[in-house]
Amino acid sequence: MVLKEAKGKYAEDLIVILNTDKTLIESIRSGRAPRSVVEFEEYYDTMSKRNGAKVYAIVQDDHAIGLGMLAYRDYVGNSARLSFWIGTNYMNPKSVDEAFNLLMDEAIQMGLDAISGVMTDQDTWLIDVWSRYGGRRRDIIADGRVSMMLDIR
Repeated sequence: MVLKEAKGKYAEDLIVILNTDKTLIESIRSGRAPRSVVEFEEYYDTMSKRNGAKVYAIVQDDHAIGLGMLAYRDYVGNSARLSFWIGTNYMNPKSVDEAFNLLMDEAIQMGLDAISGVMTDQDTWLIDVWSRYGGRRRDIIADGRVSMMLDIR
């Protein structure tokens, strides 16, 4: 598994997942998914410019199986928000752990001291991986979301 730029062929792979994986669509609740490579790339280019997001395709066997992002960098706290998803057909403890490791390594390469993440309390795969690495959990009671914080240095 590797991280690649989420463009071209990898954007196509991700669009297929975002438009056909009903379980994933329900869990990420992101509204209408991009339907073309141009729309996908424009959306993430705008996000990169707006909040400094680094967007990656999570690639296995030369196919994008998920998307990872480091965004909303806090220069005072030297941290950023790490978020990622993997298509339901590729979701297993090994792939989640490997993707998290790759993104955490990227955060370390960026010189960050900490990462944070926000997910729903039903995202047990994600909560478990954050917890295995020492992430501190805080429930956001109002809407069932969970915030995780992890020191990486």
